[in-house]
Amino acid sequence: MQKINSFKSPREKLSCIMSCCQVINNLLLNVSMSNDRTLSGADDFLPILIYITIKVSLLLLLFILSLIFLMQIDMITC
Repeated sequence: MQKINSFKSPREKLSCIMSCCQVINNLLLNVSMSNDRTLSGADDFLPILIYITIKVSLLLLLFILSLIFLMQIDMITC
């Protein structure tokens, strides 16, 4: 997520966020498999994503998500 500033288009930024989510999901899957636990869910995933988001910069990420949202609405209305 620290590389998100280097991307220019909303699609690239969203791809970076999705990549981070995949890494978190894979990490949780590996931990649950190694401990013979049940699979992790949103209760485990969301706090990690929030922590990473705060570490990166919450305001910057909110701005990027707002930009992606506005671009999406603009594409729908055109």
